[in-house]
Amino acid sequence: MGTPRAFSHASGQSDKLSILNDLEFRCWIQCLLSADDFGVLPLSSALLRDDNLALAASCAPVIDRALHVIVQVELFVRFEHRGTPFIVHPFWQDVQRILFPRATSYPAPPQDVLSRLSRATKLLFLAHHPGYRAGNEVATRFHRRAQPRSRFIPKNLPPQRSRPIEARARPWHSARLRGTGRRARYV
Repeated sequence: MGTPRAFSHASGQSDKLSILNDLEFRCWIQCLLSADDFGVLPLSSALLRDDNLALAASCAPVIDRALHVIVQVELFVRFEHRGTPFIVHPFWQDVQRILFPRATSYPAPPQDVLSRLSRATKLLFLAHHPGYRAGNEVATRFHRRAQPRSRFIPKNLPPQRSRPIEARARPWHSARLRGTGRRARYV
C-alpha cells in the first residue's frame, strides 16, 4: 500500500502547473507519490515507469523530457550526489507536514540546494535526515540537548513545604467542596 500524500488546494491555480501538458502533470503527480518522506527521489524515468502503469506505456525519453520540464519550471529542484541526479520538492514540508519521517536511502541535498528550499523543508532535513544529523554542527541546534534535567534546576531554592501524607491524601468523600455549581472542585 502506498503512502498517502497531501495536495495543496492552490495547486489548480498555480501558474507553474498550468504550463504543463497532461503527461508532464502526470509525471509531477507521480514524483510526489514516489518521493520518500523528505521529498527526494532519483531523477529517473525508470522509477516513475515502475510506479505508474500509465507512464509505463510511455517510452523513457518522453518521460525524461517531461522530468526536464518539471525541473525547468522549478516544481522540483535538481541536485547531484556522487554523479547521480536527484530531485527534491522545494515546499515539501509546507504541504505534507510529516512529523516523524521514515528512514531513507536517498541522500540529502547539499547546502547550496538546501538554501533554495522552504524553511520548513530545510528544518525537516536538518532535524531528521541522517546526512545532516550525524556529526553536523548545524543540525545540533534543532535537537534537544542530551543533558540531565537537574542541570537546569536552580540550586539556591528554599526547600518546598509539604503537608504530611495523611493530610494530602484525603479520600474524595471526606474532601471539602469549594465553590458551587459546575465549577465546584475538591480541595
